[in-house]
Amino acid sequence: MERTGIPEFYQTHLGEKDTGHSASGGRILPFHTLCALKNLP
Repeated sequence: MERTGIPEFYQTHLGEKDTGHSASGGRILPFHTLCALKNLP
């Protein structure tokens, strides 16, 4: 994050478990949750 200047990183999966903290800049979450957060179809 410090080297790239990208404010947030997400790792997605097809399961249901949501882990990590967005405050730390990293998060592992279900793909459908990422779509909902970012208003993606």
